[in-house]
Amino acid sequence: AIKKLFEVGELDHRLKIRTVKKTLEESEEESEEDDIEVNKRRGRKIGTRRRHQFYKYEEPWPLCVKPSLQSAFLYKVDMVLCGPNENARYKHFHPETYQHSLGLVLGAQAPNFGPLRLYGPSGELDVNVKLIHGLNVDQDFFTKAQEFHEFAFSQVLGIEYMEYNFQSMLLVPLKNGQVDFSVLQDRSHLPISLDSVIVPKYNPAQLYFVEDILTDMSPRDTMNEYPVSYIQHFKDRYKITIQDEDQPLLRISNADKKKFMFKCGDELRKDGTSDDISKRRLLVPELMNQKPLAAGLWKQIQIVPFVIQRMRTLLFSYKLSQQLTKLTQNPSVAYSLSGADTIRNKDPGLSLVQLFKFDPPGVK
Repeated sequence: AIKKLFEVGELDHRLKIRTVKKTLEESEEESEEDDIEVNKRRGRKIGTRRRHQFYKYEEPWPLCVKPSLQSAFLYKVDMVLCGPNENARYKHFHPETYQHSLGLVLGAQAPNFGPLRLYGPSGELDVNVKLIHGLNVDQDFFTKAQEFHEFAFSQVLGIEYMEYNFQSMLLVPLKNGQVDFSVLQDRSHLPISLDSVIVPKYNPAQLYFVEDILTDMSPRDTMNEYPVSYIQHFKDRYKITIQDEDQPLLRISNADKKKFMFKCGDELRKDGTSDDISKRRLLVPELMNQKPLAAGLWKQIQIVPFVIQRMRTLLFSYKLSQQLTKLTQNPSVAYSLSGADTIRNKDPGLSLVQLFKFDPPGVK
């Protein structure tokens, strides 16, 4: 039998099964047959990694409208820490008392949103997105807004392919309700403070917030991680000579830590070693660079994607409710979308029950 198989070309000179090379036409024909089989089952062929199907994604109106010189509306993203975490490992951040806040520039007027309940690193947050006013802007404004928007999503959030690009909305910094682009600046000449975002010169992949400045410690002290001083450690390992041997040390927290803010439960809390400085990692200010944005705005930007996702969800829900109930919102009536009851407005005749009631004629 083996001799016969060899003679007809099914086996090679090593008596191994010969690999059959398919022509291009045969491969395409088989691929089409496989695609038909896959479509019949409405899924990927079991055991294979065949082609994926992609669907066009569209933002809900009016988030999909690109701001322009003729049409631009400024909304404030107002964050309030309403439920601080008990026994938190780090100091609470209160965005409502910070000197700067964030805003969204939309191309069309949208309802107000809020309160939207989120769960940040410091505790429960109530977020309201409210219209401030329409904008009269020029091209220079859009250039600076795009620069800040790109920095926020690529540098702060680390999003390589921005889902929220310049074609839908723009994220901008605010101070006292007015756009303030001066917040994005070179901070290398400024002393490191509790509002700094720092990155080690010897390890630029790491980002940190400054939690405390320890004036009673210096690089002369013995490191917590190694039985040598900071001066000796950096000289031996990195060939770096610390110039100021009397500068204070920095207690830090991770600025890159990502938190899922739609639910609580993974907040950092104090343990037995949280207040023990000998168990904490400390850094030397002289060996740090500063990011061009302050920590207060950095922390608020980390919350923004969850705010936008809540806005999208509510707008899609509102659109669906209109399609199901055939009820439309009177344009002259001010209304807002909320995470709690979905619709709030000045018209008592338009209720949540009405919006989501689905009672087709003839169905009882």
